[in-house]
Amino acid sequence: MFHITNDSELFCTAEELEADGCYRFAGSVWHKGQEVYLPLYEGKMVQMYDHRAASVKVNPENVHRPASPEATTDQEHADPSLSPTPQFWVPGAEVAAKNRR
Repeated sequence: MFHITNDSELFCTAEELEADGCYRFAGSVWHKGQEVYLPLYEGKMVQMYDHRAASVKVNPENVHRPASPEATTDQEHADPSLSPTPQFWVPGAEVAAKNRR
């Protein structure tokens, strides 16, 4: 588990990853050489029994809640390869380090 404030220096946006030379692979996973960046799921992206309930839509003009959920449609749910789009990604090494604790 990551803390949205205390761990924020680990979070990368899609724009930052792309500018750093990363490329998307297998849904929401980004790669650059041996580095892997995994999607950071937030509570607003999931519902009971549905880990693909919503993607995160960022609207910087909304100062009070720039990142809000965008519900997955029935047509999108029908695609088994669909991965919701998060707001942030974290280095896979950090995820592995958290799992070792």
